[in-house]
Amino acid sequence: MFKFKNNSLTKTLTFITGSALSLLLFGKDIGVLFHLVNNNSEYTHLAVIPLVSGFFLWSGRKQFLTERANLIIGAVVVACGLVLAIMLNAVVFEDQVTGLSLKGIGIIIVIYGLFILCWGFNGLRKSVFPFIFLLLAIPFPSGMLNAIIAFLQHGSAVMVEGIYTILGQTFVRDGVVFHLNTLSITIAPECSGIRSTMALIVTGAVAVEMFLKNGWNKTLMLLLIIPMSLLKNAIRIVTITMLAQYVDMSFLTDSFLHKSGGVFFYLIVLAIYFPLLILLARLEHHKTIVVKESQ
Repeated sequence: MFKFKNNSLTKTLTFITGSALSLLLFGKDIGVLFHLVNNNSEYTHLAVIPLVSGFFLWSGRKQFLTERANLIIGAVVVACGLVLAIMLNAVVFEDQVTGLSLKGIGIIIVIYGLFILCWGFNGLRKSVFPFIFLLLAIPFPSGMLNAIIAFLQHGSAVMVEGIYTILGQTFVRDGVVFHLNTLSITIAPECSGIRSTMALIVTGAVAVEMFLKNGWNKTLMLLLIIPMSLLKNAIRIVTITMLAQYVDMSFLTDSFLHKSGGVFFYLIVLAIYFPLLILLARLEHHKTIVVKESQ
């Protein structure tokens, strides 16, 4: 036991092996999970989250490798996760995604417990970002996903209304439906931008962790991701509808911007987001230099 507590290699192998084996707790639904990731655009981010979390955990390993194990608390947390996941495997869910979500919570608890078992609470405290980020690997239950999509629809509608007003475009809004001079559009669920929103959340969270140190600055930039995503979606909708109204109606029905233009507008938002991020990073760096010089 003493050797385990003080052997970094043994603890690392234990954590990696245990985390990999914990995926077996999905049971027969593991196939459903892979199908969901491969065939549903709302869940494609699930394949990326563990890899990014693992990268940050590995790159920051020097911060926690010397921490002592906490075998008792770690074992208790692992046991709680195991019991939850095993019990859920005995339940038949009408909505398979809900079952995956609940089992995912159990697996995350197991992974947390394994880390505590190997490096204790101090190690976990020094690796906060990878483990908070890992929570995004839990599939959204269908009800929650629908609520998020509805929020993005109505949020995008508010942004679209604002941009139309600024441009002087006459319109009548009815919820997520806009009636313009020569056409009417509906911001449908598939136009909510859920996929690009998740991509922006992942990109933004990684960038914030890499460039910023101050907790308040991190929080500010993370909170900014949602309105930026809504703005991205609104710019896309307004651009396509204005082109359809004043240039060619095919922009709305059969154009690159409509079918595959999401990446282009995603890059526009990144071009706004990253300069703000870099500015904050430089201000942090300047403040650090001033503090050091004053000491």
